[in-house]
Amino acid sequence: MRRALALWNEIARHGDSELTPIARHKQQEIAALLTQQKVEKEAAKYHCRSHIDADREWIMTHLRNGMKPREIEGLTRRSSAFIYRCKKLLAGE
Repeated sequence: MRRALALWNEIARHGDSELTPIARHKQQEIAALLTQQKVEKEAAKYHCRSHIDADREWIMTHLRNGMKPREIEGLTRRSSAFIYRCKKLLAGE
């Protein structure tokens, strides 16, 4: 997308008069798409602080089923410290 934006920018600057409005319109479309992608990417980010309890239960379930902490770390976005804390909680039950 960024390459297309750069190409249309080059056409707008050095193109003839009939291509310039088309190039500017394409630039606006691409810029809008890039902005939309950025917003969607931000919305799709995983906010770990809002899922602590659910993640803890999910990790403890996997530990009960015999998975190793390193395997769980590969499946989740949680740190090894968080997983080992869950393991301690499980041992304390």
